Amino acid sequence: MAQILITHSSSIHHYTPIASIKKYKEPDFEEKLWRYGNKIFENYYVFKFKYPLSCEAIPGSNFEPDLLLVSKTFKKWVIIEVELCKTPTAHTLNQITCFSDPKFKAEKVADFIIRNNPDYKKLKTNFQDCFANHLPELIVILDDYSDTVFEKFYEHKDSLKICVLEVYKRPSYPYEGFRFGGDYPYELTNTSKIKYIDSQHYNILKKDFLKDLPEKFEVKFNMEPFQATLVKATQRSTYLKLPEHNIPSDFYLQIGMNTANEYIIQKL
Repeated sequence: MAQILITHSSSIHHYTPIASIKKYKEPDFEEKLWRYGNKIFENYYVFKFKYPLSCEAIPGSNFEPDLLLVSKTFKKWVIIEVELCKTPTAHTLNQITCFSDPKFKAEKVADFIIRNNPDYKKLKTNFQDCFANHLPELIVILDDYSDTVFEKFYEHKDSLKICVLEVYKRPSYPYEGFRFGGDYPYELTNTSKIKYIDSQHYNILKKDFLKDLPEKFEVKFNMEPFQATLVKATQRSTYLKLPEHNIPSDFYLQIGMNTANEYIIQKL
């Protein structure tokens, strides 16, 4: 069982992950994410989103996600489903099916957001334009890591994006520690698809993307930084070389720059 060691002045304390204790329920975990959502997703507006969605794959059924992220540039929005890290139920898998390709009307989603968050009334047109012009992404946020559980989700939808919010506590102490990782919803610009070549090399498919790339730079995947270099493979191909990384070979990927001017690799 992993722990976090916190040092402050002369005090040293161990924080234990609450996922190992399991003295809480999914709504408790969801509330923690909501409470600190504006800090975790600082480039997004964060809303509770108990809004009924349907899809063609499961006719006659509605499902309600937990949270909604809307980029402050209004170029991206993300449906968030919060789950405890356990084998997904049939209901959870149906939610993923629905939220991956939901039916919705942009104006009705915008109405729902403003009705429940009237302080954002002046931004209603921006929200509606975002919903109308961009398809939503889906991210499932779990409270712990488990390759077995992840695999069950990926068997249902291999391109699913999963984030993990680990919550750490110490006994009889009101404050908590948080560790966030996985498929963070970066908003990327000037992206290029990259193709797996071998364990260290990826082909950058968009030639225009190469123009501004330095020969050596840092790139993040699942919020973890790796050192990258450009390698001229042929007259027409330039490879991205990553000597050390944790990227599965069967992922469809893109590289781009986020709003903080960091290079990011993420799943498509």
